Amino acid sequence: MLSNKVKIIFFYLLLSILPFWSCMDPYKVDISNSENLLVVEALITDENKSHVVKISRSISDFGDVYSSEENATVIIVCNDGTEEVLTEKSPGFYVTDSLNFKAIVGNCYKLRIKTKDGDAYESSDCKMLPPTAIDRIYYEINEITNVNDEQIGGIQFYVDGKAEPGSYIRWLYEEVWKFAIPYPQYATFVDNEEGDGKELVSITPKNVYCWKKSESHEIAVQSLENQSSTLIKDKKVCFVPTGINDKFNIKYSINIKQLSISREEYNYLHKLKESTEEIDDLFGSQPYSVKGNIKNITNANEPVLGYFQMGSVTSKRVFISWQDAIDLGIQNVIVLESCPTDTIYTNEGSFKDLYSIYEHYVINGDLVLHDREMLPTGLILTEPQCADCRLTGSPNRPEFWED
Repeated sequence: MLSNKVKIIFFYLLLSILPFWSCMDPYKVDISNSENLLVVEALITDENKSHVVKISRSISDFGDVYSSEENATVIIVCNDGTEEVLTEKSPGFYVTDSLNFKAIVGNCYKLRIKTKDGDAYESSDCKMLPPTAIDRIYYEINEITNVNDEQIGGIQFYVDGKAEPGSYIRWLYEEVWKFAIPYPQYATFVDNEEGDGKELVSITPKNVYCWKKSESHEIAVQSLENQSSTLIKDKKVCFVPTGINDKFNIKYSINIKQLSISREEYNYLHKLKESTEEIDDLFGSQPYSVKGNIKNITNANEPVLGYFQMGSVTSKRVFISWQDAIDLGIQNVIVLESCPTDTIYTNEGSFKDLYSIYEHYVINGDLVLHDREMLPTGLILTEPQCADCRLTGSPNRPEFWED
């Protein structure tokens, strides 16, 4: 049984995985005397990619972040005798080599960790189970009630599929959307022909369109144990609020992943999910304790937070264009509150010409040029992130993207 201090740490962990739209105010709890526990976040799938094992230490104060567990030795051991030694790419983040390691359905895997202080940790054996099937993904406009009893409008995504009798299923999703910055740069200064000054010229704007992405944090699981049907029907996987960001302004994509997981992992995730839904009772007479599958093999009394997760993946992607969004009644969201503009004129202050404005606010300041103002003569300035999409997204078009 975990101590009350550990349960409080779990409470903080649960808050961190709640959806961003829940608007939940965290409890102010004093956990300054909590133990310095190892926290492991690891999900290994049969996807051909680099997998990440994140290792940290539990917080010692409610306002602090987790401290990264650096310089550990992290190994994934397979029952066929092979081992994958992970590389620490950044503090506390250990990754597999996608060219050398790919989990195989039917094999069993175990996570081993040895910290720089010599403590050794090991997970239980986890089997990669056969994948299940996704038949279709569909969506509709819906509303939910948040923790503040407010109605939130958005798009509800559903999955239909099938699995083997007695299967345990988990769903994850990845969102990607194309967006445009509101104030691209339409002008710049160049040397004039005489070479004795600067002149303002029009240019074709760059870095107008980029892509943002987001990954799921909520827990969506289902058990088919003791059920007469193995069909997955109308499963609510995720709810994406509308009207609060620019996700549906141009084009939006969601890739829903359906994972086949073990009964033990399902029970762990199900308990975490119940803990988030019954968070008000965390400090009641019977608070939840959620035990993972990782232990300290040199000190059996030390609790370890987290779980070495394993699952084969089936995925399906859908796109929602701006026209689809309009047909659903979703209006464009103009994200301008964080993008103010300011027009500075040559007849203001000590500015003798346009370049002196540019020199003061752009070269020697922290603003960027958006465009010129003709009457009266001036420059329209804005914040850098409002004129260059690379500051809030990626300019690289995803390989799967459909324009």
